Amino acid sequence: MRQVFLASSALVVVASSAQAQTLTWDPSGTAGVQGGAGTWQGPAGNTNWTDTGGATNRAWANDASAVFGTAGGTVTVDTSGGAVSFGGMTFNSSGYTISGNALTVASGGATISSSGIDATINSRLTGNGALTISNTVGGIISLTNNANDYSGGTVLSFARVGVGANNVFGSGSISASDALFISLVDGLTISNSVSLGGLQVRIDTGAFETEYSGQLAGATRITKLGSGTLVLSNATNSIPGGFDLGAGTIATTSAAALGSGPILIESGATLQARGSMTLANTFSLGSGAVFDTQANTMTLNGVLQNSLGVGSLVKNGTGTLSLTNTNTYSGGTTINAGVIEANHVTGVYIDALGTGAVTFNGGTLRNMAVDDRLANNIVLGAGGGTIDNSTGGFITLEGNITGSGNFTKTGSAVVRVQGVNDYSGATLVSAGSLRASSSTGFSANSAYTLAAGTSLELAGNSNSIGSLAGAGTVTNNGLAATLTVGANNSSTEFSGALTDGFSSVSRTALTKIGTGTLTLSGASSATGLVTVNAGTLNIAAGGSIAAGTEVNGGLLTVNGTAASVTVNSGGTLGGTGTVGTTAINGGTLAPGNSIGTISVAGNLGFTSASIYAVEVSPSAADRTNAT
Repeated sequence: MRQVFLASSALVVVASSAQAQTLTWDPSGTAGVQGGAGTWQGPAGNTNWTDTGGATNRAWANDASAVFGTAGGTVTVDTSGGAVSFGGMTFNSSGYTISGNALTVASGGATISSSGIDATINSRLTGNGALTISNTVGGIISLTNNANDYSGGTVLSFARVGVGANNVFGSGSISASDALFISLVDGLTISNSVSLGGLQVRIDTGAFETEYSGQLAGATRITKLGSGTLVLSNATNSIPGGFDLGAGTIATTSAAALGSGPILIESGATLQARGSMTLANTFSLGSGAVFDTQANTMTLNGVLQNSLGVGSLVKNGTGTLSLTNTNTYSGGTTINAGVIEANHVTGVYIDALGTGAVTFNGGTLRNMAVDDRLANNIVLGAGGGTIDNSTGGFITLEGNITGSGNFTKTGSAVVRVQGVNDYSGATLVSAGSLRASSSTGFSANSAYTLAAGTSLELAGNSNSIGSLAGAGTVTNNGLAATLTVGANNSSTEFSGALTDGFSSVSRTALTKIGTGTLTLSGASSATGLVTVNAGTLNIAAGGSIAAGTEVNGGLLTVNGTAASVTVNSGGTLGGTGTVGTTAINGGTLAPGNSIGTISVAGNLGFTSASIYAVEVSPSAADRTNAT
C-alpha cells in the first residue's frame, strides 16, 4: 500500500477566479430574448441585458461577455455614464453592427466569435487587453474603425476578419493561425507585425489594393485571394512557408519582402516588381502565371516549374525579367512587353524558357550567352517580337517561327534562323546579321527590310522572302545560294548591295518572282546569276549589278548598269541604261521606259522568234545603241 505523508505545514487550496459573466442582449424589455437595435450603456446605465433568458433584465457588467442573437440591428455604445468594457462578444444572428462610443477590451483579454454569420464592429476598440477573434465558422467579423488603439495585440484563430480601415488591429502585433483577412476598402495599409503560426493564413484583397507594411514572420504559407493587389513592403519578412498566389497580384518592393519560401502563381495571377530585385525562390507556375516587372529588372535565380498541370509564363511590364536557371515549365512563354533575358544554358541549348513555345505580343527576347541554340518554337502575335543578340557570338533559333506579327532582329551579333518559318509579318534587321541556317530559315511570306550596316546572309542555303527593302547587304557565307524575292507581290526599293561571301564559291544569286517591282538602286558586286521570272526587276539610275541576268518572264528594266543579259520567251528587256552582251532568245527587247534609248556594251543578238518592240511618235522613237 502506498503511504502518503503530509508535512506539518498547512495545506492551502486556492480557488480559481470567478468566471466572467455572460449577458445576453435584450433591449426590448419584454418577455423572452428579443435582440435587435438598441443602446449599450455601462453598469450604471440602462437594463438592456439578461442573464435569465429574458425573464428579468439587468444592466451591463463591465468585462462580461456579450451574446447577440435573435434579430440583428445597430447597437450603439453610449459611454456618457462611464466606460464600457467587454470580455467577449458572440454573434448568433446576422445583421449586427456595433457602433457609437468606444469599447474597452478587458485587461484580461476579450474574445469575439460568431456562428457562421457576419457582424461589424465600428466602435473604437481601446484598452490594454488582447483581442481574440476565433471560431467565425464561415462568418465574417468586420473591424472598421481607423482609431482603434487597443495595445494588447490580436489573436486570429479559425477567424475570418473584414478589414475596413487602417489601424483596426490597434497598436499591438497580430498572431494568425487559420485566419482570413478580407479587405473591405481600397488603399489599406496594415502596419502591425503578423506572426504566422499553425495552419494557413489567407489574405483576400477583393478588387482593392492593400499594403502590409508590418513584418510577416512564421512558417505558415500565405494564400493570396481576390482580384486586387497585395503590396508587401517590409524587407524583414520571414516566410519560409512561401506564398500561394491564387488570384490578383502580389506586388513587392524588395526581394526580402517575399521571404525565401516557394511561390505558387496560379492561372492568371501576377507577381509584380515595384523595384529592381533578385529572387532565389522556387516558382511553381499555373497556366498563364504573370511576372510584371513594371520598369524594373527582376532576376529569378530559382527554378520555374509546372504546378499541378502545365505551367506557362507571361511577361508584362517595360522592364527586364532575367531567367538564370534550368526551368522546366512546359506550357510556353508569352512576352507582352519589355525584355526577357535568357541567361542559362545546358550544353549548347538555352533552357531558361522551359520547353513550350515563346509567343511574342510585343517585347524582346535577349540572349545573354555566346554561341547557343534555342529549340523552342516562336509564335509572333499582333504586337510582334524582337530578338536581341549583342553577345559577340551567335544564337540559333532552331524552332519554327509562325504567326502574323513582325519579327525584328537587334544587337550587333548574328541570329541564325533554322526552322520551317512561315510567319506573315514584316521582318526588320535593325542591327547585326540575320542568317539562314536552312533553306526554310527565311519566311517567303515576310517583307524584309535591312537597315544600313546590317546584313541578310544565305550561308549556303537558298531561301525565299516576300520582298526586299532597305539599305543593308545581302550576302552568302557558304556555297553558292539563291535569294528568291517577290512572293508577296509588293513593290519595294533596295538601296543596299548584293555581295558574294568570303570565298570564290560563295556566290550570291537573285531570283525575282511575283507581280510586284523590285528596284535595285545600290551597287551590287555579287556574281551569282540574276533571274527574272515574273514582275519587274528595275536597276535604277546609279544602280548596278555585276552578275549576268536571265529574263524568263516579266520585265527587266535597266536604267543603271547591268552585265550580260539573256531574254528568253515571255521576258522583256527595257530601260535607258547600259547592259553588257545581250541575247534576245525568243523574248522581247523594248528600249526605254517610254520612248528612250538603251545601250548595249557588247554584242546584241536575236533569235528568229524574238521581238524588237519600238515605241514611236512624230518626233522620236526608241533606239538601241550597240557598241
